[in-house]
Amino acid sequence: MTIAVIRKSKSYFTNWAQSRPSGAEFYPEDIHPELCTHIIYAFAKIENYTIAPTEAIDIEIDDGFGLYERIMVLRIINPALKILLAVGGWAQGSAGFDTVVENDGTMKTFAKNSINFLRKWEFDGLDVDWEFPVVKKKQFTRLLEILRTEFDNETPKNKTLELSIAVSGGQATIDTSYEVDKISRYVDFVNLMAYDFHGSWSIKTGFHSALYSKSGDLSWENTLNVDWSVNYWLKKGCPREKLILGIAFYGRGFKLANSQSNKVGSPSRGSSRAGKFTQEAGFLSFYEICQIKKEKNLAEEFDNELGVPGLTFDNQWIGYENQESVILKASYIKDMCLGGAMVWTIDFDDFKGTFCDEGTYPLMTILNEVLKDSECYESIIKQEIASSTEPVTTVAPVRMPVTEETLTSETIQFETTTQFVETEASTQKSVTNDSNKCNGTTLIPSFIGCEFYQVCLKGFENPAAILKCPANLWFDKIQQTCTKNKPATCETEIESATLIPMISPDTSVFAYTTQSVTELPNTTEHYITQDNDDTTQILFATHAPFLSTDKQQNDIKNPANNTTANTLANTTVMAYATSEQKSTSIDQENEDNTLANTTVMAYVTSEQKSTSIDQENEDNTLANTT
Repeated sequence: MTIAVIRKSKSYFTNWAQSRPSGAEFYPEDIHPELCTHIIYAFAKIENYTIAPTEAIDIEIDDGFGLYERIMVLRIINPALKILLAVGGWAQGSAGFDTVVENDGTMKTFAKNSINFLRKWEFDGLDVDWEFPVVKKKQFTRLLEILRTEFDNETPKNKTLELSIAVSGGQATIDTSYEVDKISRYVDFVNLMAYDFHGSWSIKTGFHSALYSKSGDLSWENTLNVDWSVNYWLKKGCPREKLILGIAFYGRGFKLANSQSNKVGSPSRGSSRAGKFTQEAGFLSFYEICQIKKEKNLAEEFDNELGVPGLTFDNQWIGYENQESVILKASYIKDMCLGGAMVWTIDFDDFKGTFCDEGTYPLMTILNEVLKDSECYESIIKQEIASSTEPVTTVAPVRMPVTEETLTSETIQFETTTQFVETEASTQKSVTNDSNKCNGTTLIPSFIGCEFYQVCLKGFENPAAILKCPANLWFDKIQQTCTKNKPATCETEIESATLIPMISPDTSVFAYTTQSVTELPNTTEHYITQDNDDTTQILFATHAPFLSTDKQQNDIKNPANNTTANTLANTTVMAYATSEQKSTSIDQENEDNTLANTTVMAYVTSEQKSTSIDQENEDNTLANTT
């Protein structure tokens, strides 16, 4: 027995791609309409309970046709092509959505206004990209229900509008943001953003869109891959035929801490250099990666276990997709009997064929070639999960089945497309300060600043992660989201910060101060540093994980007790420890400027029981040393 499945090939088009530097500008006319079943135009915003353009060029360019009208011309070439409008995106976050979901009345108003807007500009449907509903997941479900009802009840001259959603692949976001089984009823498709599992916010290199996990990964790391995410969405109740697997036509890059240590899992120190055309640090389009490979005559390395390629040059490490990995993901879609593929974004492919020497659209072409077979066999028809205690059964090679054992709170890691201040442990202003203390699954303000907030999960007193709002947005603890309204008072001071481990069983991170400070060091770097002031000493290690228990906290020395001023000025000290270690310490009993302008790194393996960096030296012994 076979089931016919029309495999969807959905590509996002971004309205800012036309403004890239010469040679990479992308317009609707650059799209080959036969490569897609759907094009999703990104993004529109929410304004006054309706959809609104984000750019003037959406509706008009130089007194001529805007991008909305120009993209509709593609249907003349391919009449079967569907063109949807995406509302939201990472830049908007929850702005607009929070107002819309206030009550049923506001949601119905938004739904009716959205229909009018979509019909006016001849879109075939709406893609809701709320990043992310978090504590308002019930309102999100209700919004989709109302949109579905209004779309179905409309009496148009043409076909019913389609409704899809873009959703996260990260476990904590899924758990806090989506009632998966319910929202799946109301939408036509679920576009799974199965990428950005790793990035320059991490302390070590990692493939952001690995198909499978890697042997030797920690339990929580086993969740950071496509296969785990797909199976989790299926387990939670999403029908296979509605689940559209997202494929990223871009890479995530890292700056290596040591250029000689350049494999996956190597220590990193921030973002790789920005690309010539996309101009974003830690990010490269597929065609930019092709250009770098040609210019530097580089050979990529394909990780057969993870199913993705990587590239190393200078002190840069990039994980990305190529034709081989796209073939693997397309084959996975067929093996799992999923609804199809979604691409972010079509303009990151070599659309002109000038960079990769593989013709135009090499990734989109091979994706469609593999997906053209539209049959799904009985052996891989969706299985209903009768009990949540049973592992998910799949026919594809699954490296980590989703079971209750793997879904414990201890393994939860939070994923987001906003800037992620990654901590597997962090600090709070005080253990007795209720404003910074978790109580159930919610979001709370962070002591770091008003643009930061902390993610709390049920059963844990300490936060699971610290996140940062998009640029020019501030966390609102009442609305539980990032808004444009900056709070009247911002808690930017740390007063006698207490060492408090996070929920991760494997590592802990601490921040420590000896007295109040009004300005924190740059939290995007690994460091332990000290103020130039003789009286104010700061030990801040947001990104440097230490194994520590209550008994081991004394292993992290307070510089004020053991050193004189400037001992660690302009210094980076990083230690990495695993959970089996009994003690890790950095002892700094030095003279003036002993480690000035110095980077010291210690990497500790699980076999070691004790590792320490003891630096009892004379003046400037390690000055300007790495």
